[in-house]
Amino acid sequence: MTEHLRSLSDFQFALVTAIAVVVALFCLYVYRRMLHHTHLAADTPTSKIRPASQGYLELVGEAYALPGEPIKAPLSGKACAWWAYRVEEREQRSRGGHGWRSVDSGVSDAIFGVRDATGTCIVDPEGAIVRTARRNTWTSASRRRGDGDKRRGFKTTLGSRYRYTERLIEIGDPLHAIGFMRSHDAAQGLTEAEELRALLAEWKRDQRGLIEHFDRDGDREISAAEWDQAREQALEQVRRERADEPHLPRVPVLGHPQDQRPFLLAVGEQDSLTRRWRYAAFASGDGFVVSIGVLAWLFAQRFGT
Repeated sequence: MTEHLRSLSDFQFALVTAIAVVVALFCLYVYRRMLHHTHLAADTPTSKIRPASQGYLELVGEAYALPGEPIKAPLSGKACAWWAYRVEEREQRSRGGHGWRSVDSGVSDAIFGVRDATGTCIVDPEGAIVRTARRNTWTSASRRRGDGDKRRGFKTTLGSRYRYTERLIEIGDPLHAIGFMRSHDAAQGLTEAEELRALLAEWKRDQRGLIEHFDRDGDREISAAEWDQAREQALEQVRRERADEPHLPRVPVLGHPQDQRPFLLAVGEQDSLTRRWRYAAFASGDGFVVSIGVLAWLFAQRFGT
């Protein structure tokens, strides 16, 4: 092995070293992130929704859909509370073999709810770090969303050009949420920006209606200028509705803090999540130590006497 390492060209040795460095840095990143999640869950006080006051806190409850237009995952079409997806295309590599190139992705920004035995709270997921319990992956020869074999865990790629990945917070999932809660008074309800974002998200889900109302040039697409017009009309509608309904009940909203503290949404029971993050931190920490050891061994074998 020593002779083989010494026979490598400078480029080959640099490449092997670079791979080991990347692995070490990745393990260090995962270690710090998972350890931070663990400490965050342990150090942030858990609150019940109804007596909770404004501030940075932790909620443990169940995800549910708010009244109105249902939230549906773009790929599977499944009704849910939150979704994220990625579409990748198979491509040939210049040195043979194949890889996957991301061609489309998206993350839900629609509000949903979390409830416990004491009450309910609206969750605005924009900017959240989201950890889901499952990651569904399937493949297809077609570019059309949702085609292909959706059986859980079906990952064969033979003859398939596209790979789809979808993560969901499903309705009824146990949800562990850490963020900033603010309660709006009766004259405010949700903030104007939150109501505007919710209305625009609802319009986006109805692409046919959006095109019928705002496609001025008839190209069956919404241009940037047309979207600005839609946004202005949505803002007018929000302000009109807020003026017509001045006496709204107090509504607690959990969202991203204004400072640098993280906003975390994780599916699973609290103890199970904390245990999983702790194990991931330990495993990645071991990986970092092993990677550094491999780097030291590589240099010792390459340049040792």
